[in-house]
Amino acid sequence: MKGIEGDADANNDNKITARELHAYLEQNVVQQSSGSQTPELQGDKDRVLVQLN
Repeated sequence: MKGIEGDADANNDNKITARELHAYLEQNVVQQSSGSQTPELQGDKDRVLVQLN
C-alpha cells in the first residue's frame, strides 16, 4: 500500500508505473525475505498504475 500511495514514485512525476512499483516491491520483498523471494514483473512495464494528486 505504501508503494501505491506514493513511496514507489521514484522519479517524482506523480505517476506510479508498473516498473516503479515492481522496483519498490522487489527491494522490500528481498529484504524482508532475506533473499529467499524475488518478485517478477510480466506485462507492460511502462503502464501507469496510479496517478497521484
